[in-house]
This record gives sequence, C-alpha cells and structure tokens, in this order.
Amino acid sequence: MKKFDFQISTEISVLIFPEHILTILGMTSVCVCMCADVRILHNSKTIGRRILKFWI
Repeated sequence: MKKFDFQISTEISVLIFPEHILTILGMTSVCVCMCADVRILHNSKTIGRRILKFWI
C-alpha cells in the first residue's frame, strides 16, 4: 500500500514539477561527472608518482 501511495505521489510530482525533476537529474549528472573527474585526477597523480619513483 505504501509503495502504491509513493508511486501516485511521484507521478503527481512529475506532472506538477517537471522542471524540478529535470534540475535534480541535471545536478546528479553534474555530481557524477565531478566525481569521475576527481577519480581521474587522483589516478593520474598516483600514476605520475609511480613513474617518478621508477625514474628516480
């Protein structure tokens, strides 16, 4: 019963606030991209340190 109520409320919110949901999706995608960038930067730093250690 709770799932049904939740589904109805989400459907109503989708109908009422489509822009709001789009902004939430946009924010989540931005956060995911930022997390990916941070991971790539961290990995490149560790790889760079390994190369430096190898050369030194």
